[in-house]
Amino acid sequence: MRNVTMHSMAMSILTIIAAALIVAPASGHSPAPDRSTPAAAAGTGWKEMQLRYPGSDAVVLYDSLVVTLGSDNHISKRRHRAVMLFTDNAINRYGDPRILFNAATQDLTILAARVRMRDGRFADVRKNGINQTTPFALDLAPDYVDWQETVVTHMGI
Repeated sequence: MRNVTMHSMAMSILTIIAAALIVAPASGHSPAPDRSTPAAAAGTGWKEMQLRYPGSDAVVLYDSLVVTLGSDNHISKRRHRAVMLFTDNAINRYGDPRILFNAATQDLTILAARVRMRDGRFADVRKNGINQTTPFALDLAPDYVDWQETVVTHMGI
């Protein structure tokens, strides 16, 4: 069994910050989430970035992946991403992230999910904005029923 922690953040017109924790049922502990704000996301405005990258749907401001092997041999994976979105195409791609996991061997818990609006305000995702579904491609394949997606629906996008 393995323990996977995925922490992902996305920044937009609206800045999307999503964090997820995937933990194997038998694991005892997981690392604390990284709550720091990416430097690139904190100091650059939406209009400035749109002028710097004309014609872009989105700009990835920050993307990191940290993989850790715990003392009890569980694997911890943390993803942190900030993306600034400019177009509807980018909103469709990054706006409602789908986190795929195997429900038989992993648990998924969302640690934080929020949108940063253009004016700097944050809008946290409500409990009813986090939903577990069967991936569309697998909905008629009972052999793959353990594969699930958690969809994080961000308000204000």
